[in-house]
Amino acid sequence: MIKLRPLILGTVTGLLIAALLVVLAIIYLPHMVTVCHTPSLADAIVILGGDSDSSRLRKGLQLHDENLAPHLILVSGGNSKAWQYIAKKHCPDCNLEGRAAIFLDGSIDTRTDAQLTLAYCRKNNLQTLLVVTSPYHSRRSQFVFNDILAGSGITATVISSGDYGRLLTPNEDWWRDRVTLETVWLEFGKILFWELTPFMEWPKT
Repeated sequence: MIKLRPLILGTVTGLLIAALLVVLAIIYLPHMVTVCHTPSLADAIVILGGDSDSSRLRKGLQLHDENLAPHLILVSGGNSKAWQYIAKKHCPDCNLEGRAAIFLDGSIDTRTDAQLTLAYCRKNNLQTLLVVTSPYHSRRSQFVFNDILAGSGITATVISSGDYGRLLTPNEDWWRDRVTLETVWLEFGKILFWELTPFMEWPKT
């Protein structure tokens, strides 16, 4: 015969632990997938692709206009025409003309973003980078770039574009919005996957 008292006690304890985990996730999870670094002088500004609303491009050009770095590197799966299209469609005030911009194509994910950047920096003796990406992509980008650049003498500081678009910010009721909730949990899962699978850092180019 099942003893009810231990069963009830165990159930209540389990529910309390689950409730505590939910509360902690609501409070801390979105902050765990974002970084808030202050930009400083660097050799180059790297703008990552996947920028559907041009917020990354806009932030990168702003940093370039502030003379924080002389070189501008744009990474994507396309080429300069792809970036020109993005700028024209989503950011008509983003002017790429007349800038000493380098376009690195062939990227398929954040890992290859970092590998392409590493190869270019080695060839051109660039040592310090400001890497611009979207807020909820920033923490994972920092982990990936740190791992790929490890031992190269090249350092990267990931800068958030600060633009959440239609997503809610960590200080809002982000868990109430399905798209924001999915984005935060997906990024958290990708961070865990990256940290638990160090072989994904290889090969370094």
